Amino acid sequence: MPIRQKSVDVVPLTPELAKEFAALTPLPGERALKAKRKRWIERLIKDDSFLGVTWYKGIKRETGAVYRLDGQHSSNVLANLPPERFPESLKATVTTWEFDHADTARVFDFFNNPASARTNVDVMGVYRAEFDDPGATPIADIPRERLVQITNGINAYNAELEDGFTRDTRTRGAFFADPANRAFARWVQDEFGKCRHPWVFARNGVVAEMLADYIASKQVATEFWGHVLNETHPDPDHESRQLLEQLKKWKGKPSKTADIYRKFAQKMWSRYARLRTLELEKAGSLLESRQGEQLGA
Repeated sequence: MPIRQKSVDVVPLTPELAKEFAALTPLPGERALKAKRKRWIERLIKDDSFLGVTWYKGIKRETGAVYRLDGQHSSNVLANLPPERFPESLKATVTTWEFDHADTARVFDFFNNPASARTNVDVMGVYRAEFDDPGATPIADIPRERLVQITNGINAYNAELEDGFTRDTRTRGAFFADPANRAFARWVQDEFGKCRHPWVFARNGVVAEMLADYIASKQVATEFWGHVLNETHPDPDHESRQLLEQLKKWKGKPSKTADIYRKFAQKMWSRYARLRTLELEKAGSLLESRQGEQLGA
């Protein structure tokens, strides 16, 4: 017989139910408990962001044995919470399935197939739909993959600040609650959305330095990173060329830390920015002088 849904019950989520579900015999082959996932659930509960559970169990027709098909981590965390920390007034949706012994592998794959998981890129879609600024490029128009790279860079930038606020990879889209971060994302997309070397954005430390440079001088940063990402400066020894060549050498080799990427990018930026800023200041002074002469005439 095929795998069939036997019943769906929506019941109060209680400590007793959590302990009962956690104690169920796991489907053979169940994954080992992952500390990282347990910490994530614990954090949701602590932040009052836990919304309830959807659990699945199955009855093997040949024996009548009941197995836990899904809900391993949440039931384990809830079953071991002190009574005063157990979330109140939530519901549990418990679905019971029937299956034959020959279907065991299919049942396992159905509830644990990685294709069914919502990736960090998927989650970014929720965040980008939440924030908007009238008259500006909608965040929702920026590709999710690029927004993930940008928030990884923002996180790396914040990590080097005293008392800098960092986020786990799953919630970094919340950085866009800050208008300054939205402006940075728009700058990246508007200026470099169709650049020659988009793979550079995958280096968190590089994006962190881009943010620092953008804050220091948007004009100079636009020039410098335009040269880097499009490989356009005519001087083969130019700082932008040196930076890109080093990034190419590191590409595909054992990963460097974000700090190493940023330090080298910062070194090249500093050389360029120092001279370019002097040029702009000199040009500004010359312009003011000429305007003064014209007024005097």
